[in-house]
Amino acid sequence: MSPNGSDYGATAFADGVPAALARLLAEHPDWSPWGHRGYALVPEFAPRGTIVRTLQSDEGGLALCRDEYREHSLDPRWTAAVTGIRLGGAERLMRLCVQHLSRRTVQGRMTLAHPVVRAHFGEAVLDLAEARQCADLPAAGRTADAVVRATLRRFGAAGYVDGPARRLARALDLLSDLYREGGPDHAGR
Repeated sequence: MSPNGSDYGATAFADGVPAALARLLAEHPDWSPWGHRGYALVPEFAPRGTIVRTLQSDEGGLALCRDEYREHSLDPRWTAAVTGIRLGGAERLMRLCVQHLSRRTVQGRMTLAHPVVRAHFGEAVLDLAEARQCADLPAAGRTADAVVRATLRRFGAAGYVDGPARRLARALDLLSDLYREGGPDHAGR
């Protein structure tokens, strides 16, 4: 596995976050999926502890689980792999946004033809490529978070994002909260 989990990021981009988490669990059953405060986000078919909530996506379901006995057991190997999943998921969200914007026009021009929109996607692609090579996991995670937030803004009036993009963004947000260095209350976000 690469230092920032980009192997799993490729799976998240191609097949979705549930598939990437399922692959991670299958390949490393001995790694602990428990994040901050004893929560874990895992594929719905492989719950751990008590299921608090399920999330559905086009690629499969996820289960947010809780085990109060695991409150302080953050596995750095799992966190590294999840960082890669977050980067791949951010790229997948960009692809959904490009598909959405390819069907929209602004002032008679396809939205994707506007320089500010092209610049956003160009910068985001470069940021994600740099983050994949970065050994600083918190910095790579912050890049994923920034790309997700900026991409959601690109949905524009569809900012009340629904469907696959909303579900993907929610899963990425949960992964960020659960496995971010410093915990979910960390102000670095």
